[in-house]
Amino acid sequence: MNLRNHSSLHKLFYSLYNHERYFLDVYPLIKSLVTYSADNLADFNINFVTRLLEHLNVNTKLVRSSNLHITSKKEERVLDILMKLHATTYLSGKESYFNYLNLSNFQNRDIDIKLINYTFNSLYDKDSILKLLFSYSPDEIIEILNCNGKEENP
Repeated sequence: MNLRNHSSLHKLFYSLYNHERYFLDVYPLIKSLVTYSADNLADFNINFVTRLLEHLNVNTKLVRSSNLHITSKKEERVLDILMKLHATTYLSGKESYFNYLNLSNFQNRDIDIKLINYTFNSLYDKDSILKLLFSYSPDEIIEILNCNGKEENP
């Protein structure tokens, strides 16, 4: 997976984001992310997420579920991953929480579920991560994301 035409890529990003405060600082990172050559989408995504986390100074360990050798499916797979990683809390979005999760399965394994509702105010409502990266410092982006994800009681 590789975006080969760097010239058109540059023109696109330049036309969309050149007026943003951090364009010149962030463009080399974005270019390296989208032109990263990977054999499959998983490798591309892992590189993308890892590099973004580094840029944002977020220090968290990423684990490929394939390395955990878990063969279960759907919710049982999520539970098996949580157990393998000794997790005590699962963060869930509204859609999963209300439509897909069997809460008793989590309770039976002593895993708390925290409902996180992301409600972006109108300033950030339609922004992509690219817009945020070109427009704000890493600290500002973290603040934006932290302020818009609220834990709720269902």
